[in-house]
Parts: sequence; C-alpha cells; structure tokens
Amino acid sequence: MTTVSATLSQKTIHYMDELVDDGIAKSRADVIRKAVERYVEEHAIQAVLRAEKEPTLEGDLDELVRKIR
Repeated sequence: MTTVSATLSQKTIHYMDELVDDGIAKSRADVIRKAVERYVEEHAIQAVLRAEKEPTLEGDLDELVRKIR
C-alpha cells in the first residue's frame, strides 16, 4: 500500500472529524479513501453520460464507411 501526503485546511480536517464522529467513516484516512472512490465513480458516471450523448451509427458498416470517406 502507498501513502500519500496532502495539505488540508483546518476546516476540511474539522469536517473529516465530524464524519468520523458521526460513524460515517472509521478514520480520517477512511474519509479520504471514500472520497476518492466516490470521485472515481462520479467520473465514470459522467463518462457514460457523455458517451450516451454521442451520435450512433446504424446499418451496414461498409456503407457507413463509404459515406464517411
């Protein structure tokens, strides 16, 4: 496992401690792990939503290629 160091404001530390005190996370490190996991999940969801907006092509692949050229 790798350790990462980051400078955080006292306000952020306070919020992290509240999450621990409320039983939402086991420790400050757990808060950070959960936050990163949430960020990665959100990024993946946004990528899927962007992909859904992309135009789709239907039909014979050879014919579609001829239209593109």
